[in-house]
Amino acid sequence: MLPPPSADRAMELTTRREGTAVVLVVEGELDLDTVAPLTTALSVAAEEAAGTGAVVLDLSGVLFADSTTVNVLLQARASLGDRLRVARPSAFVQRLFSVIGLGEALGVYGSVPDALVADGGPTGGSEVSGVGE
Repeated sequence: MLPPPSADRAMELTTRREGTAVVLVVEGELDLDTVAPLTTALSVAAEEAAGTGAVVLDLSGVLFADSTTVNVLLQARASLGDRLRVARPSAFVQRLFSVIGLGEALGVYGSVPDALVADGGPTGGSEVSGVGE
């Protein structure tokens, strides 16, 4: 049996609107015990963006992510398409994306503003170099 999640493994999520886009800022650790709020927030953001606005996921504060997180991101990509954009992935997330090639499937950008003004494809905007390579 696994120990219960501790406070140092907590995940914090904040949401804000930027025009027609929704920006989700994630901090902490994302794993089986903590990823549920992100799943819910992505679903709500998709509805709030009303099929036209971007959903930007700022992962600069993510200290750890596992296969559960990868699954959530792939499901969000399937439902949102190019509207899902990852901004400022932390070093850990960049490494994870690089190892599994996820950067090629997602639009990954160096900043939230770059992700907001991108043309919507993984090759648009100022992408983070090395991710998915």
